[in-house]
Amino acid sequence: MSRLRALAATLAAALLTSLVAAAPATAATNPELLSLSVAPTAVTPPGVVEIAYRIKADTATLSYMRVTFAAPQGSRGDVHATLDNVPLEGTLRWKVPDGLRNATYQLAEVQLGESWRELSTTYRRDGTRTGGGTHDFDFPSKDVTISGSNVDLRGPLLSSVRVTTPSVRPGQPLTVQFTATEEHQVAKATFTFTTPGRPEAVVQWTTDAAELAAGRIARSLPAELYNKTYTLTHAELFDSVGNFAMYWMDGKVQHVSYDSYDQVTEPQVVDRSAAAFTVAGSTYDKMPPVLRSISVDRRTLRSGQAVKATYAVQDDTARLGSLSIEYSRGGEQGRYSHHGSDLSLTGSYSDGLGVPPGRFAAERVRVVDGKGNEAQYWRDGTVRLLDGSVTGRHAISLSSLDLAIGPNAPTVFARSRPRSAAVTWSVASVEARGITGYKITVNPGGRVIDVPGIGPDTRSLVVTGLKNATSYTFTVVPQSSVGPGPGKSASATPLLSGNVFAAGDVNGDRRVDLIAQSPNGGERLYRGKGSMTFSPYTPVSNYGWSYRVFPGDRYVGDVAFLAQRSWDSGVEAVLVERDGKSRYGMDLERRWPNRFLDGSADFTGDGVADMVGVTPAGGLYLYRSTSMPGSYSSGVLVGRGWQSMQSVFAAGDMTGDRRADLLGVDAAGVMWVYPGTGKGTFPTRRKVCAGWGGLGGLFYARDVSGDGRGDIGAITMDGKLRIYKGRGNGTVAPAVTVGAGWASYL
Repeated sequence: MSRLRALAATLAAALLTSLVAAAPATAATNPELLSLSVAPTAVTPPGVVEIAYRIKADTATLSYMRVTFAAPQGSRGDVHATLDNVPLEGTLRWKVPDGLRNATYQLAEVQLGESWRELSTTYRRDGTRTGGGTHDFDFPSKDVTISGSNVDLRGPLLSSVRVTTPSVRPGQPLTVQFTATEEHQVAKATFTFTTPGRPEAVVQWTTDAAELAAGRIARSLPAELYNKTYTLTHAELFDSVGNFAMYWMDGKVQHVSYDSYDQVTEPQVVDRSAAAFTVAGSTYDKMPPVLRSISVDRRTLRSGQAVKATYAVQDDTARLGSLSIEYSRGGEQGRYSHHGSDLSLTGSYSDGLGVPPGRFAAERVRVVDGKGNEAQYWRDGTVRLLDGSVTGRHAISLSSLDLAIGPNAPTVFARSRPRSAAVTWSVASVEARGITGYKITVNPGGRVIDVPGIGPDTRSLVVTGLKNATSYTFTVVPQSSVGPGPGKSASATPLLSGNVFAAGDVNGDRRVDLIAQSPNGGERLYRGKGSMTFSPYTPVSNYGWSYRVFPGDRYVGDVAFLAQRSWDSGVEAVLVERDGKSRYGMDLERRWPNRFLDGSADFTGDGVADMVGVTPAGGLYLYRSTSMPGSYSSGVLVGRGWQSMQSVFAAGDMTGDRRADLLGVDAAGVMWVYPGTGKGTFPTRRKVCAGWGGLGGLFYARDVSGDGRGDIGAITMDGKLRIYKGRGNGTVAPAVTVGAGWASYL
């Protein structure tokens, strides 16, 4: 199969059509498809299918248009009708060749693009389009059915092959004569000749129609050949449909159809007694190069850093093919190569070593000249050839090339938890094998935590004993046998958990459902059953530990929650369908560097939920929703001094005035309600009550009790789920415990 895939790239052009050209486009916005028609939708080869279109764009042309029809069997046979430099109205033409399967080719995808600006729009068969939208084009009605085709799924039949120039000098023509039959047209023929024990191969091939019809290829031999006899190893023949056949000189032929990687292997006898030639008069150099000196510019470095090697080599050729220093670490059997290629005989080259931290001994230096001759200089002082035979000794000290490689700084993330923080760090996979442990320093306080042992490339630790609403810095320093590497820090502020929140009514039963995220990643749905009880969870999505979730609102008709990426602060609206499964994440196209974030309430009175967030510096910002779903205006500062809050979240209406409010718990554990004005401001606050700081998690539960008033949900440190029923006046009733086992969401 590997030999088939090596040839697959040569077949991609077999079903492509050369189409109408136009001036290049420089569209400033994503293009839009206005109309699309396909005619005829039933065709008998050879025939032409015309694809008429109209496009809306800011410029007169686009860079490309690509229409894909899915093959009925395998994706390798998909038809990609492509037009470059696309006018905004025109026609693509698919010339349907004879030999394809008599079946229906389904219209799968239409892509419009502007390469220079990296703008594109893709319309898919399932009714979706890029950017989270949908379209109304009826793709199934545009499927193309092929009938009357003389179906051809086999490559050409090779019956004979011979070399008519049995003795030839480098630079002279080598002539290959062959006979092949094909019910369609032979499109390409390739013949490969090799000689035992040598890497060189002579490949004679052609796509020229006249040469294929005559069954004759004549090409001059290259100069870099040994005076040896070369015999035919295998032949490959391709037809105009896209099928090909590979003839191996073990008496087997493999047929591969135009639309599949599957192969049909069967016996085949091809007379190759005259399919050989002898090279005479070659001046090809067979002498190995001689290494005179070699050194490195550094012997202590970090993993992945480049090392510069300076060398001098004596050889008859003008340049080296390659030079490499091969290293081993400890008792490992594998070798790590420091490699340069296409080099002058004297000079230097730089290369990075993709190796784990540790001490590396230079085992050998391999020198290959421009004609493929190789000499190996071993640590024990021997000089050997490629076949391992010893040809002499050398005086070069390979120990002067030994390296001590230390670890790099890891990538570190810290995520807040109640009175604790989850610290996650990662290194390159190759580095993890050489890191013997980590030291984690926690500030303020200066506490040092040792995490010993070699482990995976991503590791985590929950640091406990911290104080809520206090910012902590966690510095992770990798350790290795050659010493510590540089440290990397991340900060987090322990807070009341927001990993559980009310999602609204997901499945349309008029009951409040809950979304919960495990700190290790994975979102779950708890469907409300009424009376403040919930069904066992069902999985929704798996956004992983590098995301943090927040309450959201409805987008394009579906309930959604927000997932914020830790690496760039970007936020995605994750849409949840009525069956509880996430459909996709819609990027909100903004960076939101906020400690708290909530997109579940309308604070401006326009009927659409806005976004509210608190920055690490304590600024309360309001992001007004716009007319575009999932789009928000720039943030407006509406409050200061919120950095000491342990929890902040939106509430639909806690005060009974039919306006969305904001709730917050300060560092002392006092809960405050900030009544909304309906104009995006929160001018005053009221004290709800104290004693909330000892909880593990807190969230607005919407009207989970069903009495028409907003409620508050909480999770205790031992995992009890509590509901505080709202009274509709900014206060709440005593807690009611409605569940247990929720500690894993803290």
